[in-house]
Amino acid sequence: MGNNDLFDLEVQDERMSNESRVRVGKSGWRHQLGRVRRAVGRRLSGVKAHLPNEVFPDDVYLDSYPRSGNTWARLLVGNYITGGNCTRDSVPEIVPDIHWGDRSVCDDLARPRFIKSHVPYVPEYPRVVYISRDGRDVAVSYYYYYMRLERIDEDTPFSGFLREFNRGRVMFGSWSEHVDSWLDSGLEDLLVVRYEDLKSDAKNELLRIVRFAGLPADEELADLAVEKSTFETWQSSEKRAGDTAGARLHARSGAAGQYQDLFSPEELTEFMAIHGKPMKRLGYVE
Repeated sequence: MGNNDLFDLEVQDERMSNESRVRVGKSGWRHQLGRVRRAVGRRLSGVKAHLPNEVFPDDVYLDSYPRSGNTWARLLVGNYITGGNCTRDSVPEIVPDIHWGDRSVCDDLARPRFIKSHVPYVPEYPRVVYISRDGRDVAVSYYYYYMRLERIDEDTPFSGFLREFNRGRVMFGSWSEHVDSWLDSGLEDLLVVRYEDLKSDAKNELLRIVRFAGLPADEELADLAVEKSTFETWQSSEKRAGDTAGARLHARSGAAGQYQDLFSPEELTEFMAIHGKPMKRLGYVE
């Protein structure tokens, strides 16, 4: 797996060899979740691990909790600023992921630079597009993501994973705390973009991001970027490259409201008791 892979930090946290990856049985999957989370924590605790070599005041960070649509937003922005020439292979050089690869890639970007991140609030980020998603759908997406990464076994029940998610015992910690850290940051240059709004009106949400960054808002260019960034286009590019793992890991249906298929009424009640505040702040519940 090279530095230009599109996989999120969740895939690349330790660069484990096949021999060191232990499939998790019913009794051991919590231990594995903790092991991966600790590995990510070690990386993020490094000196300035969340920053490029130099920070500019016009930098724009596409930040989110994992499984919230950041990869798609990254591709949309990449296709906008390149006139539709952002692909699965080139996106790491166009909108780099600060958690992976050579940070010197950021040095050569035209300004304003767009940089992907998953960290909770840090004061060094001057401008942030915070991409949110319904926390219930995030939990479901994370569950399947961990399963496909073989971090949990295929017969691990969602209820068990959800307990760990609600406790913040997953990579990047608590969903609520992550959301609140940015909403309570007091950062003046903060734009919140909901994944669900991207799904329903990608063009206008992309133009919001573009205007926020101080770039000219070109509707024809936005139409092209949306066309080049569809789910089908992404999947076909993965298949042409023979990267079935990439397509499998990164893209499920991305549908909103999928939590309804897995949450029990009791689990929904518990989820809202824990995460109700940011859910309301983001407009997902009244």
